[in-house]
Amino acid sequence: MQILLTQAEYDDLLQGSWAADNNDFQLKEIDDLKADNAKARATIKGTRAIFHQYLHKTKEVRLLCLKLEAENAALKKHRGEILAMVSEQAENETLWFKSVYVTETILQGELRRLHAALEVRR
Repeated sequence: MQILLTQAEYDDLLQGSWAADNNDFQLKEIDDLKADNAKARATIKGTRAIFHQYLHKTKEVRLLCLKLEAENAALKKHRGEILAMVSEQAENETLWFKSVYVTETILQGELRRLHAALEVRR
């Protein structure tokens, strides 16, 4: 049995075949684009996560700097108090008094006071 086609039927058949092949090609391109899009989204998501971690660490560093500045100010204040106490003790005439009974008692009391002030800052 032989099937005879007119030229128009033959042309329509070829165009349909080409359209099917072209459609398959377009579907593959769409699938490739979807895969590329998924990879790009994953990369963006990872980049965002890294950026948020960076922001969090930056905030932690700022808070730590503020804490250290406050501690430094407290240490400077305490240092000034200790230096004032040492100056006061240096000017205290009773500490330089030659009496054996008074000097030792007063000296021990002032040394205890100085050591207590130093221990507070440890």
